[in-house]
Amino acid sequence: MTKAIEVSTGESHPPRVPLARRLALRPSRTVKIVIVLALLLWPFIQNNGYGLSVMTTAGIYGLLTLSVCLVIGHAGQLSFGHSCFYAIGAYATSLLVAKTSTPTLVALFVGPAASAVVALIIGRAVLRLRYFYLALATIGLGQIFLTIVIQLRSLTGGVNGVPSIPSLNLFGFALDSYRREYYLVWICLLPLLIFTDRALRHRTGRSFRAVAASEIAASTLGVRTANWKMLAFVVSAAYCGLAGSLLGFVTGAISPETFSFAGAVLPIIMMLLGGAESLWGGLVGAVVMTWVVHGFSGTQQYSGLIYAVILVLLLLFLPTGMTALRWGPRFMALVHRVIGARAPAEVLETTPQAQLATEGRLAVQPAECTEQPRAERPRGEPILTISGGSVDFGGLQALRKVSLSAAEGDVTAIIGPNGAGKTTLFNVFSRLQKPTAGEMRFAGTDVKKLSAADVARLGMARTFQNLRIFQNMSVLENVLVGCHRHERARMLACGLGLRSQRKEEAQSRAGALQALEMVDLAESADKPASSLPYGQQRLVEIARALATRPRLLLLDEPAAGMNPAERAYLVGRISRLRDAGISVLLVEHDIELVMGVSDVVHVLDHGNLIASGEPAIVRQDPAVIEAYLGVDRGERDLCLTRELLQQEKPALLKVEGVETSYGSIKALHRVSLEVPEGEIVAVLGANGAGKSTLLHTISGILKPDAGHNHFEGAEITRLPPARIVARGVCHVPEGRRLFPTLTVEDNLLLPSPGPRRRSSPDLAFVYSLFPQLAERRRQTCGTLSGGEQQMVAIGRALMGKPRLLLLDEPSMGLAPLLVEHIFEALAKLNQQGITILMVEQNAEMALAIAHRAVVLQTGSVVLSGVATELREQDAVRECYLGQS
Repeated sequence: MTKAIEVSTGESHPPRVPLARRLALRPSRTVKIVIVLALLLWPFIQNNGYGLSVMTTAGIYGLLTLSVCLVIGHAGQLSFGHSCFYAIGAYATSLLVAKTSTPTLVALFVGPAASAVVALIIGRAVLRLRYFYLALATIGLGQIFLTIVIQLRSLTGGVNGVPSIPSLNLFGFALDSYRREYYLVWICLLPLLIFTDRALRHRTGRSFRAVAASEIAASTLGVRTANWKMLAFVVSAAYCGLAGSLLGFVTGAISPETFSFAGAVLPIIMMLLGGAESLWGGLVGAVVMTWVVHGFSGTQQYSGLIYAVILVLLLLFLPTGMTALRWGPRFMALVHRVIGARAPAEVLETTPQAQLATEGRLAVQPAECTEQPRAERPRGEPILTISGGSVDFGGLQALRKVSLSAAEGDVTAIIGPNGAGKTTLFNVFSRLQKPTAGEMRFAGTDVKKLSAADVARLGMARTFQNLRIFQNMSVLENVLVGCHRHERARMLACGLGLRSQRKEEAQSRAGALQALEMVDLAESADKPASSLPYGQQRLVEIARALATRPRLLLLDEPAAGMNPAERAYLVGRISRLRDAGISVLLVEHDIELVMGVSDVVHVLDHGNLIASGEPAIVRQDPAVIEAYLGVDRGERDLCLTRELLQQEKPALLKVEGVETSYGSIKALHRVSLEVPEGEIVAVLGANGAGKSTLLHTISGILKPDAGHNHFEGAEITRLPPARIVARGVCHVPEGRRLFPTLTVEDNLLLPSPGPRRRSSPDLAFVYSLFPQLAERRRQTCGTLSGGEQQMVAIGRALMGKPRLLLLDEPSMGLAPLLVEHIFEALAKLNQQGITILMVEQNAEMALAIAHRAVVLQTGSVVLSGVATELREQDAVRECYLGQS
């Protein structure tokens, strides 16, 4: 039965809110109003030709900065094409009015139209490039256009440019004074600024930012990335063309030197000064920098040097622009004092739920879902089938003629050892990977030739093994991108705030909030997605996929990095999805989770399908046990642990009263612990407890606010990471942090002291520990599976000959059999004298090999002691396992 979302729109109007309360609710809106009023009143404040002329020029630069903020700051396309489109607009308008009898008002709009047409023609080609390649290509466009202008002397005037451009004439009213030119420019700019700002707060802006953060993730949510990049590019070009048109009317003449590369850098500096993602900040940056430029008007020959110095200073001291200075709250406090406003306590509640309730627009009531016993639920028709699917990566065959299906309404699991081809198969399903051979149908449609966005629009959504949340958005905005395929509002509707767009936005927010409620993250809706702990970020990715209202949901290792309580919660969520009528295709290494929630299990090994069937049958298959499950661990021999604990050993590492913060958020609160030489110490705790922060603080990646770290008796608190590594402290981070363009062997050899030796005993030991890496030694790390990348990360740390090994989630992304081997290898490494400080969600395995353990809760040490004793304490289960 499909879960219903009932959305009701309130007809009654809420009580009129006083001005002071409205200001308290929307302080940023008040700041914008004050900026607009100040600009409109400027001619009366500074009533002289120089001041008006500078501010008129600032308005033209404001248009260019608006263009740059749109295409670079929001859409993430590193384009320098604004100088080219600026010049096209200027020359198109100026030549029309100077050499023909075209009305000046018509010519004003010809400039932006010409720039937009050129951008539309060349956009498909240049936007295939990324990063610095796109920057170089668009810089080349500007130079090509200037060369053409200079060579066409008879038409453009060559290096002398176009002189004697008449003023703009509006139905007989000439805009030929400083004040009139000022209002001409700013009345063109401000409506565009307000329009663009509003558009970027809704579907258009979310699409741009999603493309900027991850084109792959955006495409799997139904965002046609090429179209949205083109939209940003063309609209940005039109804004530049309008700036060029205005330049000709205001200055009365144009020349090629105005559009040089040095001038192209200036709008980017203005954007950075104001804040790359803030249009209003960019406007303020344009005004400030214009006055700075005019202050150095006598040193034009040094303009390139001046711009470079300003750019460096901005990047060093104000990397996020003036918007990071948080002057808004102080300004609002002044406004409140002036108007005598008192914001009541309820006004401070600004969560999305509170806003919706206060505005009376929505009431979200999730309908109850009737659960059916699994045995009585009828099996549906196949919703996804693949026949003879094969994928080759050069000489490596990742999939070999795989044929399987997923029934509608079922939870279908795909398991197998690392490198078996599971994620590759997921990529084939979601059209991120083109199969070498085979046929595939989804919901009755042949999808072999469809794009990832088109398949997503048919009702397929997915999560990723390596997290792909949009780091530049809040939690709620991430999930709202999932609603993209059900929305129809374009940039014009978003910018104008049409009634249909407002209704659609309200429905999307209701659906996004319900998706967050399904994963218990509604209270975190306003938080930056990047600020959540790893496990909750995975839930954000699931909620984002759910917001697409999928027919089939692909979950790629959703439980990776979760503790037992979170995994148990995830099982309940997946069961609810199935009962709500959503088919689920699951890749997961947690065998208990798979067997507890799946209806059908398929097993891959080295790209071959080796078993299929119901979970109980597959679990008993000898081939599956040999390839994947491993043997029963049973009780581990802890004699070695007891013997070592009887010996008094000096502390190799001492952490004393460490406090570490992320901005205003304190992640560690006076944490103290000791790691005796030759022992394994496990750090346990729920996601968000501060475990990874502790390791980052020890390895020097983060600097503590207070406290000390001592290694071998010497303080290492303020040492850079490289010097800490040189002392013998090697860190395997949670995110692996490999070099994707280097081969497996090159990654492994990076920490080796002295000349690299491909026949070193250390490398041989790593290959004996991970035989798969020996087979893939020439393969680039970016093409490995997540589990294989984890093996490389651990192996690379071992190549550094560590005395203290910091391990952050060593079992993440690894199959059960390999997890056994990893922990056995860690025990052997410890016997060889390597001390280990380990963060691990698999508490049973960690406590089985550890000598001591520490439990963190919300950044504080709440338990510590001998591992064998902590293993039996109920307090550990309460703090970590989530059980009473």
